[in-house]
Amino acid sequence: MEYWRQCAVWLIGCNVLPANHRVTADTAQVFDLAQTLRDGVLLCQLLNNLKPHTINLKEINLRPQMSQFLCLKNIRTFLSSCCDVFGMKKSDLFEAFDLFDVRDFGKVSQPLILSFYCCISEEVCIRNMGSSTLLYFMFIAQDKNWKVCSFLCGNKSCPHSF
Repeated sequence: MEYWRQCAVWLIGCNVLPANHRVTADTAQVFDLAQTLRDGVLLCQLLNNLKPHTINLKEINLRPQMSQFLCLKNIRTFLSSCCDVFGMKKSDLFEAFDLFDVRDFGKVSQPLILSFYCCISEEVCIRNMGSSTLLYFMFIAQDKNWKVCSFLCGNKSCPHSF
């Protein structure tokens, strides 16, 4: 299964996308997932699903209707929370325009890789990932030197930490 399709399945498992979303269609392409995420709303909801109250939903516009200003504000809120709450480095993240303009989706997906790893740490939605996917994301998290488990579990000696 292509990586972006695995992301879509995982987003469904985390209750960010409905099970019958268009990104699950056989004819769907990576562009469809990028378009779905480009207003930033679902990304903010994802972080709240992984760790409740990460983002105050009053700070984001839930219906930006593709207004560049509102979409970019939502995306920047997501990016800030990735740094402030999940301990990511700004250099590991994408620029807000990368997502809004749907360019370099590979770079945009890196924070989703972190979310996969955080998901593993919390044992949330793990039922939607096969063992090879799980190992792949753990390897990437280790390669990136992400130490996210202590942020989520509150346990400095957690076996998930690298």
